[in-house]
Amino acid sequence: VARRVRREDQDVAIVFITNMANYALQGYEVEAMDFIVKPYTYEVFQFRMDRVVHRVERKKSNRAVLLTSNDQVYRVLLSELLYVEVAQHTLIYHTEQGEIAVRGSMREAEKALMPYGFCKCSQSYLIHLRFVTRVKDDEVFLNKERIHISRGSKKELIRGGIYSKRMRRKGKGKDNEKTAGSMDAACAAGAVLDNRLGRGCV
Repeated sequence: VARRVRREDQDVAIVFITNMANYALQGYEVEAMDFIVKPYTYEVFQFRMDRVVHRVERKKSNRAVLLTSNDQVYRVLLSELLYVEVAQHTLIYHTEQGEIAVRGSMREAEKALMPYGFCKCSQSYLIHLRFVTRVKDDEVFLNKERIHISRGSKKELIRGGIYSKRMRRKGKGKDNEKTAGSMDAACAAGAVLDNRLGRGCV
């Protein structure tokens, strides 16, 4: 299975979790990011998966999207892009440095950005999960900004791993830490950095 996955995608993070230590050699063949042998403690699992998350995030931090606005081309790092808003036929990219408006459709933005940690929270907004600090009622908070989310999208946000390390640090008690840590690990294990899906990214 791992060989088939690697043939389909050269960038996906592969982590082996098994009680067969002799599978380690196969892990090297498919360039596995880590190899966890059963049995293991939760602390070991969390440490190893946090390391995977860090490596994946480091690779993603250099990715950028090229935007053309007013006859100028902007290279925007995905790590600095908070969210994308659509108004009629205009896409507004909200970055840490300001806003950039370009002609385009939300479908185009989804195709380019959703493989890289972005999630659609309504028909008008595509948000970057790494900047989400909390969700309350029908709003999601990104730093100091509030964005309306639909009821269905709220469930998707939760399943998509909205409980980041930042939110876990704000949680109280071991149960919260374990829940958040498990979601971080699940996101890392399934992280796919697919260049083919992100044709707008470089």
